[in-house]
Amino acid sequence: MSGNVIKAFVATGTITKGTKSIVLGVATQTSNWSRPESGITETMKTGFKAAVQGDTKALPAQAEKIVMREPQHGNDNHYTAVVLDGNNKYVESRHY
Repeated sequence: MSGNVIKAFVATGTITKGTKSIVLGVATQTSNWSRPESGITETMKTGFKAAVQGDTKALPAQAEKIVMREPQHGNDNHYTAVVLDGNNKYVESRHY
C-alpha cells in the first residue's frame, strides 16, 4: 500500500465491469494533500472513467470503488488510482 492514503473522496459515477457495478471517485484528501472539490474538472472525470472502462485487467473480487488519486501524469499520461472495498479499505493501487 502506498503511504499516500485516501482519506476522503467524491463519487463521480459508476461503471459496470463484468457483472459488477463499481463506483468511481476522485480523492479530495489523502494523508499528504487536499484537493478542493472545485478542482475536480469534467475532463478529469470523463477521462478517468474512459481509462477505467478501457482497462481489461480483472478487478479483485472485493473491489467496489476505484478512486483517482492523481490525474494524468508521467510519460504515458496515466491516472493513479486506488481500488477500495465496500468499507473504503485499501485493496490495491492501479495505473490506468
